[in-house]
Amino acid sequence: MVIRIRKRALLSALQGARETHPREFIALFDGEENNGETMLTDLVIPPLAQSTGRSASYVPWFLPATSTGLASFHSHPSASNKPSRGDLLHFGKTQRWHFIARYPYRVEDVAAYDSQGEKAGFEIV
Repeated sequence: MVIRIRKRALLSALQGARETHPREFIALFDGEENNGETMLTDLVIPPLAQSTGRSASYVPWFLPATSTGLASFHSHPSASNKPSRGDLLHFGKTQRWHFIARYPYRVEDVAAYDSQGEKAGFEIV
């Protein structure tokens, strides 16, 4: 499985994380899947999303009807981009792919995971 993400979408998510720090930031990536490849193209910030220094959440019923929500993105204000226990519970119930950015929220601070919490590679395009 190949995950590609548009640079603009990833940089927008990282900017959201920087602006929200020290609270967590949460968003989704829209895109499409074709022949085993995932292409993430756009950032969707869920309306009414809430965050604290330890968690972030959103109500899926308020997402735009056109959103594919193929991947989630959230920030960790700490120095870890590994999924927490809560993250792993969320991963198995929602999107196929999950991105976590750790402080200070640079491209090299991002890690991707599948719905089982296994690390996944991604390519920025």
